[in-house]
Amino acid sequence: MSHRPFASYVAEILETIDLATRALKYELDVAQKSGLGSHLAFFAECKDYYEQIDTARKQIYHLLNNEDRVRIPARFEEQDTDRMRVPEAAKSFSVQTKYSASIPKETRSEALEWLAENAPELITETVNSSSLAAFLKDRLVNEGLPAPNSIKFNAYKTIGAVKYNPKGKAE
Repeated sequence: MSHRPFASYVAEILETIDLATRALKYELDVAQKSGLGSHLAFFAECKDYYEQIDTARKQIYHLLNNEDRVRIPARFEEQDTDRMRVPEAAKSFSVQTKYSASIPKETRSEALEWLAENAPELITETVNSSSLAAFLKDRLVNEGLPAPNSIKFNAYKTIGAVKYNPKGKAE
């Protein structure tokens, strides 16, 4: 199923953003040479536009994140598969389980105490959340030991994609 209208809208938007970025650079150089009040007014106007663009970007992120973590993994599960090659995208997609970990402020001292006993190498002035997640994943997967209640630890599904060369298509 082709989604060409969407692709053409995105191509137009990207072209417009490229043109707007070049125009903005020019206009900022012009504003630099104007009075400070005019420069600040233009700067404030640009910041407002940026906030609107950023809000739209965040909405798109949430839509795609929902596809990545919820809807597409559910479709893989419905079809009882964990990998699919898609020649028209020249990619192979797979369901992957990823882990995240963080320490809520309210349980920080309890969590650091637990870490001091179980993984002191993770403790510096701060605890790196990626290292913490890897440590807790290893304990869970390899040793069957759960994370303590003082640490927020999650496993979630996401979609991985790797390029491949479909048969009959030259690079």
